[in-house]
Amino acid sequence: MTTRWQISAGELTAWLPPLLYAFAALASAWVLHDARRRRFPLYAVALWTLATLIYAPVVLPLYLVARLFKPQLTDTESTAAGQVADEHIADEQVADGQVTDEQVGDNQVTDEQVTADADKPPTLRASLRLRRYVSMRLRRYAPSLLYAAALLAAGAFYFYRDYHSFDAHLARAANARLRNRRDATIREYRAALRIVDDAHTHKLLAIQLAEDGQVEAALAELRAAERGGEQDELLTLRVASALDTLGRAEEAVAAYEKFLRSELCSRPQSPAPQCVEAASRARQLRVGEAR
Repeated sequence: MTTRWQISAGELTAWLPPLLYAFAALASAWVLHDARRRRFPLYAVALWTLATLIYAPVVLPLYLVARLFKPQLTDTESTAAGQVADEHIADEQVADGQVTDEQVGDNQVTDEQVTADADKPPTLRASLRLRRYVSMRLRRYAPSLLYAAALLAAGAFYFYRDYHSFDAHLARAANARLRNRRDATIREYRAALRIVDDAHTHKLLAIQLAEDGQVEAALAELRAAERGGEQDELLTLRVASALDTLGRAEEAVAAYEKFLRSELCSRPQSPAPQCVEAASRARQLRVGEAR
């Protein structure tokens, strides 16, 4: 397997939140549809729907149990209760071609309307039956479908913004650096800098560019980190090393000497190894310039 197709556990974990949200949104939409069909009270429909969205793994099994005690009403029971059995009666009326679009919504059919439909040509009756059937289905499923679409659209917007946020780019860059994917690391740091001009991120990008052999670009990022006020005692040494690598000896000597005057190299204790190396390299460059 190539490095390009290697997927870490962190990357797999990053897919869990959007997948879990999509599951919760679809489960909540199904609960809304099913609870309405089973004639739950309006407040119960709202509570079940919202609770499923918030915590689907727990609430959805509870609803499946609760629906066992609330079977769908038959046509006779719906009529006796003074309720319109639109989901049962409308199917038969549409199949017979005996209702109009308004009648499907109001569930009112008269003898004259039935006779009027019966007198229509067969082709027209078939077309009307199809149109009425679709209309009835849309009325039945529209609330749940619109609810699901709104939730999924909101979730897609949120996760898209989160995926392209500054912190997300930094997290992916750190993950890529751990897996030694320098090209991906550089790409993510640059994407992060397009969002926020951060001095520390400039320095991190410069380190990756230098390791990748892009010394000129690394020097530009180090300069940007200096202008941004990056608090790193070794930043000047990195600039000096980059100048040294590019063969700009005079500028490198000046940068080495600036680093040697820093607090890190001015401490009374034994000098840091970096200070000893910087002093040695500065002397070599001065000797080379003298020759």
